[in-house]
Amino acid sequence: MSDMTSEKKLTIKWVKSAISYDVRQKRTLKALGFSKLGQVIERPDVPQIRGMVNAVKHLVQISN
Repeated sequence: MSDMTSEKKLTIKWVKSAISYDVRQKRTLKALGFSKLGQVIERPDVPQIRGMVNAVKHLVQISN
């Protein structure tokens, strides 16, 4: 990519607690950059991030 400003972003919000879910899902949330419930983050729209979001799709909400 020559122009980094045109890169697509995903806006992800953590909406449900990870308590009682597998430790892998908690680690995925942390790897995405979440630190507290209700937090909203922006990440690049790449296959790696999409895969991580898909693994915790029951805990987060996505908007483009």
